[in-house]
Amino acid sequence: RRVRLVFTTRPTQHLSTRVQVDAGPGQVETRDMWIDYFMTGNPATGHTATIGQFKVPFGFEVIQSSGVREAPERGRIARFFFPTERD
Repeated sequence: RRVRLVFTTRPTQHLSTRVQVDAGPGQVETRDMWIDYFMTGNPATGHTATIGQFKVPFGFEVIQSSGVREAPERGRIARFFFPTERD
C-alpha cells in the first residue's frame, strides 16, 4: 500500500502552490508540484500561468484513476511507457 499526501496553499492573492507526495514501502516520491500565478488575483476572472511538475496527458487511460476507467487495468502500451504511473 501507499500513502498520498497533498499540500496546497495560497500565500498571496496572486500565488497558489501544490505539492503531492506518494510514500510506499521504502520509497517517497514527489508526484505533483507546481505554482500558479493568477494575473488578476482571481482564477475565475483572468489568465493563470502555471509552472512545475504535474500530470501530462499521454493517451486517455494513463491519467485516469482505476475507479473511473472502463477496464480494470491499463493497456500494455501505457504500462510499458509509464511503469510507475498512478494506478
